[in-house]
Amino acid sequence: MSAQQKDDIFALGENLQETQKKLQEFGKEQSAFLTGLVEKNMNFQKEQYDLWSKIIQNQVAHNNNILQDYVKIAGGSVKKAPPSK
Repeated sequence: MSAQQKDDIFALGENLQETQKKLQEFGKEQSAFLTGLVEKNMNFQKEQYDLWSKIIQNQVAHNNNILQDYVKIAGGSVKKAPPSK
């Protein structure tokens, strides 16, 4: 094998090592990005769940108030039967 071929093989080995390091760095960056994205998505879903919970609680409270008003109205309009003789 000639000296030039040996140099070429050595240079190729160095290039492969550099490429591998760059790929590892890219993989770490990509992993960090995806982890951040998953965390943001989970936070968004929690906020959405909390918001829907509040909406439902408010609707239930509103419906209960309406029912109480109906009971008051109905209770006020019920006339007592005259006493039996």
